[in-house]
Amino acid sequence: MRRIASLAVVVAMAAAACGDDTGGGQEQTEAGAQEAAQKAAEGALRGNADAVLNILNEECREAVDDDDVRLAVGLIPAFFDDLFDDFELSDIEVQAEVVSFEGDTAEVEVTYIAPDGTDVETLGLSSDDFDMVYENGKWVDTDCEFEDTTERDAELLQEGLEELGYAGTREDPVPTSVGAPVGNGFVVSVDALNDDAAAALEATGGFIAEPEPGTQFVLVSLTVGYEGTEEPRSLSELSAQIIGGSSSVGVDAFGCGSFPTQLANFQVELFGGGVTAGDLCFQVPSEDVPGMLLSVQGGFIQDEGVVFDPTVAADTPVPVEGSTGPSAEGSFTEARQAPTPLGEPVDLGEGWTITVLGFQDDATAELVAASDFNDPPEAGSVYSLLEYELTYDGPEDSNSPFAVDVGLIGDSNVSADANCGLSEIPGELDRFADVFQGGTVSGAQCFVVASGDLDSIVVYASADFFSDDAFALAVR
Repeated sequence: MRRIASLAVVVAMAAAACGDDTGGGQEQTEAGAQEAAQKAAEGALRGNADAVLNILNEECREAVDDDDVRLAVGLIPAFFDDLFDDFELSDIEVQAEVVSFEGDTAEVEVTYIAPDGTDVETLGLSSDDFDMVYENGKWVDTDCEFEDTTERDAELLQEGLEELGYAGTREDPVPTSVGAPVGNGFVVSVDALNDDAAAALEATGGFIAEPEPGTQFVLVSLTVGYEGTEEPRSLSELSAQIIGGSSSVGVDAFGCGSFPTQLANFQVELFGGGVTAGDLCFQVPSEDVPGMLLSVQGGFIQDEGVVFDPTVAADTPVPVEGSTGPSAEGSFTEARQAPTPLGEPVDLGEGWTITVLGFQDDATAELVAASDFNDPPEAGSVYSLLEYELTYDGPEDSNSPFAVDVGLIGDSNVSADANCGLSEIPGELDRFADVFQGGTVSGAQCFVVASGDLDSIVVYASADFFSDDAFALAVR
């Protein structure tokens, strides 16, 4: 028999995180806790939304739309049926085991057993843990990590805009030089506008496209900060559109080509207090340029995003402000302050183990000399080399180091840029290699590190696509 993890419960909890009370009483015993967890897991796997809703605690039930839960759970069987060729979901056996029991609390691990000979481990899933509490005559799960906070986040966003004195709508847009919340903890200010930027883009030395007839390149300079607690957050979570002045048609930041200051080029993530800046380019119909607005969204908490007017200057600028060092409420702060010592292996999960072998603070001269095509970094930054090894012993025959996310974070709270843009890096780790079970690959990875961060650098690494958790490792 082979053990697999069910994405079903994870998906159900993520969509549900809380629901209505549809269950009866249960015994306040280990057996009762075990039975409750097993029924919920089986329900998620079989598409039974009531079974999922029934295990959620009272606090959670107030924050979810039941219809969303039922839709998400109903999709699970179809998802898994497409993955398994040799058996049906009904062939999978659900097993629950009480890990700990304290009378009114219990931890229960649920695992999923597939028929012999079925290679389901290739899905990369893991077992589910339930932190249970006895509440109102039944066992419920206390994990609300995936709570649906859409409505509350939208309210907080509006409160933040009201404090600035703007609605953030097309009728009352935010002017330039004002840092405004845009959702999910992101704060953005529009700093400059070039509404006919073809010449300026060519001057950057990037790979610039030719604008289509009747269009022109519009370049918008932004400052982006992060004030949330969930860490890290990627710039890819931000979306932006130009709203045409004459047609109100949304235009995405696409079609200009690639240039050095483009935000999309920065392979960085923000931790609490982190601030970065860059440009977005839009190919806008010329008739829509007069009166155009910019809509920026951090997530999907409202339909249109927060609207900025890049042509109007604020009477009183409100800059985006950052902070230095780990945020007091940051989810990764504790890990950053107590990283695994240099040279000690860390089990990242999914079969991967990482060991940091060394860190070369300033490898700029060495790397620039390695190739005539290697340019130096921007002023105030250096090229650093992180040397580490990865060992794979997972369920698949082989896997690629590309599945492991490795980053560097220092006191600026903006991760080091993982895109050095160099043509040759001596001793570089091959992140696209096939590593077979029991195999190890090692080498160096280049990062662009702000000089002021060198003394505070910590590695953060993760191998679980479905988890926001990362592990911290020391470089010294």
